Amino acid sequence: MPAGRYDIVAEQGSTFTLELNYQNSDSTGFDFTDGTTDADYIYGVRMQVRKSSTQVGTREPILYISTNDDPLSTNIPSVDTEGLGGGVVYFEDGVAGAIHIKVLASTMALLSAKRYFYDIELFTTSENDDEDVTKIIKGTFDVEGEVTT
Repeated sequence: MPAGRYDIVAEQGSTFTLELNYQNSDSTGFDFTDGTTDADYIYGVRMQVRKSSTQVGTREPILYISTNDDPLSTNIPSVDTEGLGGGVVYFEDGVAGAIHIKVLASTMALLSAKRYFYDIELFTTSENDDEDVTKIIKGTFDVEGEVTT
């Protein structure tokens, strides 16, 4: 199934947050774990924002946002993309399908006000499997300029 499309408008200098609910075909929340009682997370989610939709493989993304080793952690990992910080994707404990994305205001302040492009992918994290990737959503990522500094 092709990825969904959602165009984002973010504000320069403001904390960016996005909450998604990823569902199975029967409209139940997707389980990011292996389904055992220990609930090991075998899926991660990542988002990249680029200057162009055809830029893949030619330059680093403007923003690279991904789950941590602990997908419930809201800590922003140390990521540096073209001099910018990163963000974090985290899951909500006990809520199947809930994906939260956060980029700090200090990172958003460094983005120029303009149109970018993004996609969000679900990927397997198991060391025993080849990485399985599913693009779940994509679109434009418009950053509106900041007036108050």
